[in-house]
Amino acid sequence: MAEPFPDRLKRLAHERGESIERVGLAAYDPNIEGTSLANLRKVIRGQRPLNAALIERVAAALGVPATEFPEYRLALARDSLDERVVGLEAALDQLTLIDSALARGHGRRAAEREQSSPPRLQGDRPARPSNHEAG
Repeated sequence: MAEPFPDRLKRLAHERGESIERVGLAAYDPNIEGTSLANLRKVIRGQRPLNAALIERVAAALGVPATEFPEYRLALARDSLDERVVGLEAALDQLTLIDSALARGHGRRAAEREQSSPPRLQGDRPARPSNHEAG
């Protein structure tokens, strides 16, 4: 199971002998909205949504890549599909890649299900609904 941002932040800070307050103060950038210690505390308590800029600043303060946090990877994926962020063509290109990956995954899962199902006898046929069930 993925470790949510607040839990991972607390663990990483503890491993480095840092408090959340010190990490939050180090992450603050007055030129980047949403990076204040007060905002970080609200994010940890679930009172504010998490944003990529805050994750980037917290990760830098902890000395880890932002991708250490699964929510950051999700934010990048969302942005890659947002035509307001990347433009319509780029968003559609990303969607095509995702569609292809999903199609490959569905095909693979169907093949796995087929392999794991018991073999059918040649005379076996799926039961047909009776007239009462069909109507």
